[in-house]
Amino acid sequence: MKVVIYNDTVVPGRVHFGCDLVMKTFAEQLKRVDIELIGAIPIHIQEPRGNPLLERADLVIVNGEGSFHSNRRNDIAEVSRYFPSILINTLFHNNDVDLSKFLLLRARESISAKNMGCEIMPDIIFSSNFLHSIKLPEGRKKVGRIRHFSNITTLRPHKKVLEDIVQCSEISSESFHGIAVAHILGIPVTEILDGSGVPWKTHALQRDIVSTENYVSKAKKQIDTFFESLHAIN
Repeated sequence: MKVVIYNDTVVPGRVHFGCDLVMKTFAEQLKRVDIELIGAIPIHIQEPRGNPLLERADLVIVNGEGSFHSNRRNDIAEVSRYFPSILINTLFHNNDVDLSKFLLLRARESISAKNMGCEIMPDIIFSSNFLHSIKLPEGRKKVGRIRHFSNITTLRPHKKVLEDIVQCSEISSESFHGIAVAHILGIPVTEILDGSGVPWKTHALQRDIVSTENYVSKAKKQIDTFFESLHAIN
């Protein structure tokens, strides 16, 4: 099977650590289940018709990360009208876009799932073997504050951000992926900070995690199983 990721959110010159991790984990998962990733369509492409890369794909995986709220990037759904597509890793709020052409829908937290009327599948980075392999150093005492523009800033490649996060004994965060990474690493998240453009998503993620026993291990297993089932989607 040949797959294209649609809505690659890694922007050259302005890399966000969460977007960086998302795209790396997509590649890791597809390789694990022997599906060929033939390319990714960047975030700024808004016209899928006639795209030669999409024409070669057996399946288009739309990365809905950060997109479907307040009708701001509804153009992303257009690809489902022309190519066999699934929408995963998405949020969804205050939108009236038609998602009926997608073969499958999954939202990454409970509020979006309710708004879409679909199942939850946690953010793909919960399945990252890279993140699960990280060992925390001894003697951590730093209280980390993950923000987009100050303290532990998110607008850097993932390795640079993780160098700061692993030194922390606890985390407060305005970043969705900051919360996710902290929980994966086993670092307590003590506060959800204001500042996110869509703050309900961070609160929803934290609530989902703390209200679900063994959320992180269950999330990894669910995502692994999902990717193993992709061969059957047509």
